[in-house]
Amino acid sequence: MTITEESRHALHLRLDEVLGPEAASTLMTAVPPMGWHDLATRTHVSEVVEALDQKMTGEFRAVRTEMATESAALRAEIASESAALRAEIASESAALRSEIGALRSDMATESAALRGEMSAMAATLRGEMTTGFAEVRGEIATLRGEVSTLRQEIRADVRSVALQVMFAVMGTMVALALAAYTVGTHR
Repeated sequence: MTITEESRHALHLRLDEVLGPEAASTLMTAVPPMGWHDLATRTHVSEVVEALDQKMTGEFRAVRTEMATESAALRAEIASESAALRAEIASESAALRSEIGALRSDMATESAALRGEMSAMAATLRGEMTTGFAEVRGEIATLRGEVSTLRQEIRADVRSVALQVMFAVMGTMVALALAAYTVGTHR
């Protein structure tokens, strides 16, 4: 038999008549609103808890297994990617070292060529300087000769002028002496 709300209400009304309203309410509160077969027993609850525990344990085990599998796959993928990255880095490093070696070789070649050019330019410059210094020394020697010649000419000219001045002064002195003599004798 199924207990409905109407049948519970009818029972409550009858209990009010027989036991009184307070006792009827207390009894109706103690009686479950459904059939006794719908009530769970401790054994039933224990069985449900045990079944739930087993199910949860199985689910946790499955999750752990799946996580372990995924973790292993992820580790393998990371290891593979790491190996590929290391290989790529090694390849790029080797290529970079090769480029650096080529650059060093080019720099050494260019440096040697530059040193050769600089040595040639230095030799040319030394030669030009030697020639220039020789020309300057020649010009200085020529100038010294010209200066020496000029000195001699100037000395000769100074002697000639000095002699002329001396003769002129002597002529003037003689003329003055004659004039003084003539004036002194005429007096």
